[in-house]
Amino acid sequence: MAPLTAKRVSVQPNLDPQTYLLLSQRSFLDARSLLELSEAWERWLPAVEAWRLGGRTGYVLVTLAPSVEAEMDPLWETSPAKAFAREAMAQALVLGCLTSLRPGLRRTGCAPVPPPTPPLTRALRELGIELHESGALSRKYATLTYASGRHGCQDCHLEAGCPKRLGLRLEP
Repeated sequence: MAPLTAKRVSVQPNLDPQTYLLLSQRSFLDARSLLELSEAWERWLPAVEAWRLGGRTGYVLVTLAPSVEAEMDPLWETSPAKAFAREAMAQALVLGCLTSLRPGLRRTGCAPVPPPTPPLTRALRELGIELHESGALSRKYATLTYASGRHGCQDCHLEAGCPKRLGLRLEP
């Protein structure tokens, strides 16, 4: 199989309050929390890495740099509630980037995970990311999906543990 080329792409995500509230399991945000989370969002925007692997019919990868994980890991020990809120913000940032690159994801609420083929795992390894047989990535804040919207549940490597099947959705 031919190798997949990786091309970095620019993305300008929007903070979607509904997605954040869903991920954080909150029903509202007070002004102080909103300010703190907005600061985290702005601080982490430069840590966004978005890639197109294999062109338009290939894959899209969105990840936050390891520096975000390094910031978050000690926070879990000192302030689990703050860490949970910021973790939801990191996840919302990745999802915001993904929906900017693939607007149809907002409608379907699904980003099918491709199977770990040899060309895909090689291309990701060249970016310093491992794709495990389970479909999980070695970065905590990362998502990999198909670049086009032609793929659905039938093409998802996570079909058995699908959040949609389990009754979870991106949007309330």
